[in-house]
Amino acid sequence: AFNTSSRKSQERCLEMATPSGVEGAPKRKRKLCVITPAYADAMHVGGGVAVTYKVLVDKLRERDIETEVLSTWNGELDYFHSQTPEFRHIAPTGRNYNRMRKAIKEADAVIAPDNASIVWIAAQTFHKRKPSAWIMHTDFLAIAAMHTHPILYWIVAAIVTMTCAIHSYMFRYVLTTSQDYCDRLRARFYRVTGYINQGFKAEVFKHDDPPEEIARLRKEITFGDPSRRVMLYAGRFASEKRIHLCVQAKPEDWVLVLVGDGHLRDELLQLHGPDKRIYVVQEMISQDLLRRYYKASDVTVSASTFETYGMTVHESLLCGTPVVVQDAQGFHSQVHHGINGLLTNYENAEEARAAIESCPTLDLNPVPMPKGDCMDLVDFAERLVNEEISAPHPILSVLVQISQVIFWIMAKAMGLVMIKVEGKVDGTK
Repeated sequence: AFNTSSRKSQERCLEMATPSGVEGAPKRKRKLCVITPAYADAMHVGGGVAVTYKVLVDKLRERDIETEVLSTWNGELDYFHSQTPEFRHIAPTGRNYNRMRKAIKEADAVIAPDNASIVWIAAQTFHKRKPSAWIMHTDFLAIAAMHTHPILYWIVAAIVTMTCAIHSYMFRYVLTTSQDYCDRLRARFYRVTGYINQGFKAEVFKHDDPPEEIARLRKEITFGDPSRRVMLYAGRFASEKRIHLCVQAKPEDWVLVLVGDGHLRDELLQLHGPDKRIYVVQEMISQDLLRRYYKASDVTVSASTFETYGMTVHESLLCGTPVVVQDAQGFHSQVHHGINGLLTNYENAEEARAAIESCPTLDLNPVPMPKGDCMDLVDFAERLVNEEISAPHPILSVLVQISQVIFWIMAKAMGLVMIKVEGKVDGTK
C-alpha cells in the first residue's frame, strides 16, 4: 500500500533515536490528532465510522501513543446539519479553525476521515509539515444523488470532485476502505495510497457463545417460533440504506429482524409485530450482543448501493452467517457470489426474495474472503506519528498560506450566519 520511499521513511522513523538525539535519553511520547465528525457517541448516525475511531484511539493508547480527538460529538467542535438531520458536520467557523489549528500544531501526525473541513485540514497539515492521512469511508456523492436534483447534483459533484481531488495531493496518505472504492476514487483523479483492513475492530465477532443463549435469542426474535427462517439487517436506519427494499423482498414465512437506530426509527417501529413477522430492535446494541444476533439468524441482508466496504458483511461472515447483499460497490470486495454469500438486485423484489430463500440451502462457506492486500490501521497510525516529512517547495508554501487566508475569511463570514448548537469547547450552548 505504501510506495518504496515512504516505506523506507517509516522504517527509519520506527528505529529513530530519541528526540533529543542523545543516547539513553527518554523518548518523547508521540501524539496523534484525530479530527472526525463521527465518534463514540455517534453510533446511530456514524455507524462503522464511529466504531473505527473509537477502537483506533483505544488501541493506540494501549501502545502508549497520546491521542487527541476533535469531534462534533465530544464537545470539541461546533457543527451544522445538512440533508441528514442527525449528522453533525464540522462547522466552517473561525473558532473551529482556531481549535483545529492549535491541535494540528501540537500533534506529531493527523488523521481525518471525510468531513466538511477536509480541504482546510489538507492545507493546514501541508503548511505545518505534519504527516497526515485522509481516510475516506463514505461515498457522500452517492448519498447526495438520492436527495438532490440531477442537474444541481452534477454541478455540485463536479466542483466537489475537482476540489477534493486536488487537495488529496496535500495529504501524505489518502486511504479508503476497500479495493472497489479505491479504484473508483482513482478514476476520479484522486491520489489514493491504498485501503485499510477493517478487521482490527471486529475481534469481538470471533468469540464463542453458549448454544443455549443463541437458541433463546432466536426464539425471542421469531416471536416464539424458532423453526422460522430469519433474515437480519443491522446498521443505521437511514433512507440511503434502502431498508424498505429488504422489507419488500422478505419471504412470506420468514422473520425480518432490524437492528439499529436513525431517523427512520419511528417508521420502522410501526412494522414491528408477529403479524408482519418483523422484529425491530431500535438501538445500536453492543458488539457482544450483535454477535449473537448474527448467529441467531440464517442470513444477513443489505440493499444499500453506496457502501464503500460494508462492515456488517464482514461481521456476519466472522459469525458464520452467509449474506445476501446488493450487487454494488463495496460488497464486491468481500462477497464471492455462490461461495460465502450471494449478490442480488433488491430493486427486483422477486429476484432478491429467491436469493434469500435459496441461501440457507446452498453449500456456502461463510467466512471473510478479502480481495487484494490491505493495511492494518492501528499499525499505520503508529508508523505515521513517527514519520517526518521535508519542507514543501517555497512557492507551494506561499500558495497554501494564501489559501489559508481565503479559508479564514470564509470561516469568519460563515460564522456570522452559522447557528451554533451544542459542542462548544467551554461546554456552553
